[in-house]
Formats: sequence, structure tokens, C-alpha cells
Amino acid sequence: TTYKLSKHGYTGRLRRRDVRVTPISNHLPFARKLPPMSLCIVPRPFATLLLSLVIALLANSGRGGPLTVTVQPAGTPGSDVFLKVSEPRESNDTGIRFLNKSSESGQVTIEFRSETVPKIGETVAAGFVLLDGTLDVHTTLEGEKRVRCRMEYDVRGVRRLGLRRISLRLFRLDESSARWVRARRAIRNVRRADVRRLADQRADFILGHYGFSSAESYVWAVLDVNSIYAIGGLPVPEPASGILLGSGGALLLWRLVRGRRRPRAG
Repeated sequence: TTYKLSKHGYTGRLRRRDVRVTPISNHLPFARKLPPMSLCIVPRPFATLLLSLVIALLANSGRGGPLTVTVQPAGTPGSDVFLKVSEPRESNDTGIRFLNKSSESGQVTIEFRSETVPKIGETVAAGFVLLDGTLDVHTTLEGEKRVRCRMEYDVRGVRRLGLRRISLRLFRLDESSARWVRARRAIRNVRRADVRRLADQRADFILGHYGFSSAESYVWAVLDVNSIYAIGGLPVPEPASGILLGSGGALLLWRLVRGRRRPRAG
């Protein structure tokens, strides 16, 4: 039988009598975050070796499915929670801080997907380019809440797309129009929000604040809605575009000065 790890392009031939297929949760301590039907193929003579390979592949394959927790009513322990989509030993801090300000408890689910955006049929705000990867935040709570979304990015990916790091910001998908818009426009309780961009500062927890940190390579925003989020930025202007813009400005200035020096009739 041929077993293929499709995400990583690995293919190997194993005899059925030499392997056993078991739920991966039997082997990995963090497998509770993986889909329940995830299986582990373990050759009997080389179980330890292949298990190490499986752990390494999972660690490099991104996040392992959705993570759901219950948040308690406002004013009680558990009403203010932090959720990360990566393992505690990983340096990636992509995730959310969620504050339940209602009088009822509910569930919050987050999931990171290593997918290409925008998808076919989706559009992006003019001039912006999105990085691959989305953070899906969903809650069953209908009452007032506050969510700080934080997404880290790979500097190499930003350079590959030719984006300016100071232009990076959080975008959200408006599912009704299939359009990616700047996340700050998603705030419902605008009267209580202090909409302000904080450049190169650490994330706070004030509704309406948003920004980025170049030192730690992440963008963030404090909102009060469910949504799907991604990182977007503006491309660095090409040298030719800068030259054309500069020459156009110089020509306009020259015409203005010439017009002022032209003698008046009579």
C-alpha cells in the first residue's frame, strides 16, 4: 500500500503487515486540537523514528484545527481569556484576547488557516495586497464583547511581495459583499470606540485602537465583532513610478512659476 503525506509531497511504500494505523491522539499530547479523524501510520519496527517525523511534520504544517473555549459572564473569573493558535513552545503569538462584557456565558472559537487570499470572487481594498493565512474568530455570544486580534507575519513573505512594513494592517472579510476591508471599519459600537492607529507600538486593549509592531512582526486591532481576518499592506513604489511622479511635479512647478513671471497685457 502507498501512503502519501500530500501536504509535504512525501510518498513511501509500506507493507500492511509492517504498519498499524491508530488515532493520532494516542501518540501526541497536543492532538486534542487536531481533527478527531487524524490518523498516525506507525511502522512496527521503526515506531519511534516515524513518530518523531510525524511530530516534526505537524509542527511545520501550521495550526491544527479550531480551538474552542467557554468564556464566563462579565465580572467573573474566565470572562477575560487569551487564545493562541500555536503551541506554547512556539514563538508565534497569533491569537486573540477576548473579553465577555455580557451577563451570559458562551463559546469562542478561533482557527488559523494557511490559505491563499483573496479567493476567487473576493476583492480587496484598492491598492492593498494580502498575505497568505487567515484567522477565523467566531463566538456564540450575542451581547457586548471586546476582541483584540493579533496576527504575526513572516518578514520574508512581506519582502517577497514587495510590501512596506509600515503599511501593514489587519483586514477583515465582509462576507456579505465578499470584500476584504480594513478591520477598523468593522466596529459596531462606534460611540464607545477610540479609533486610532498606533504605529510601531505594542498592542493595548482599547476598543478602536489598531496598529503594528515592526520589532515583533505583528499587526493587531481591538474590535467587537466576529470575522475572518488577514494581513494586508501597500506595495513599495517602483523607481520608475517615483521618477515619473517627481518629473510631473517639477513640470507643474515650472509652469506655475512661468505663469507668474509672464507680463500682463497693457
